[in-house]
Amino acid sequence: MRNSQRELFSGSVRPWVYPCLRIGFALVFLIRETSVLSPFVPLEHHRWVHGLDFSWSITRQPHLVSPMVMGLALGAGLCNALGYLRIGLAVALLLGVRSRASAALLALVSYWLMLSDRFQYLHHLHLLFLSIAWLSLGPLDARFSVERWLRGGPTTDRAPAWPLVLLQAMVISIYLASGLAKLNHAWLSGETLQTLEMLGVLRGRAWLFARNSLGYAPVACAVALTELLLPILLARRVTRRLGVFCGWALHLGVSLSMNVSTFGVEMALLLVAFLAIRAPDTVLARTIDHPPLSLL
Repeated sequence: MRNSQRELFSGSVRPWVYPCLRIGFALVFLIRETSVLSPFVPLEHHRWVHGLDFSWSITRQPHLVSPMVMGLALGAGLCNALGYLRIGLAVALLLGVRSRASAALLALVSYWLMLSDRFQYLHHLHLLFLSIAWLSLGPLDARFSVERWLRGGPTTDRAPAWPLVLLQAMVISIYLASGLAKLNHAWLSGETLQTLEMLGVLRGRAWLFARNSLGYAPVACAVALTELLLPILLARRVTRRLGVFCGWALHLGVSLSMNVSTFGVEMALLLVAFLAIRAPDTVLARTIDHPPLSLL
């Protein structure tokens, strides 16, 4: 058992994947949690959020104070201060300044704000904050960071793989849970999709093309089957790239058919974690002991 666990979390990867995820999630955070880019990237919450997210509910009267955890309700001043702190941490994460500390504090402050108001909980925000928290465990400043540029010195050609394993496990669990939740008559018969269409949730050319070409039930079954197959494809190295492209196609289709805010982009970024090729620990040790001449 211990050997299998050691094998699962061992190995190394090329370090490019960590800064790519760092920059990607920092940009998603800044776009989602501020309305600065709303003229160019309009999102649904821009209808009621002007400025920073998590501040609107306590600045507009009347408001209802209902924290998810008793005693965590925040006043307007502290809520706004934490909002500006989050923007500073997100910019630091984007630029690569104390990246791991910035990511950890950003996730912590964001969850503090979410727990202070139960009406602010959204699935895609939970996924965003959790992804940033897991990222704080990896070498985020390995490439493309201001801090590394200022510090200089040689860079390693390998990075530990175990933080990516945690991200990959989270992604697989999301697809598995979503696929299993759809194994019921209401979904597989297409009834749920019909209801969503009637309510105006499902719309757009992509949805109309899928509905007219296949029908409600076949589309519903195809989505459920894809979500159940993705964990298998992503877990196996030989089919991992196929799983990544299937996942991207799934989220593109969903994002074109209904409003899921930044969820599709977040999942597309998380799938990048499966593109890193893991090598045995001996490669990492050899790189550290004998760095390439180009790094000396």
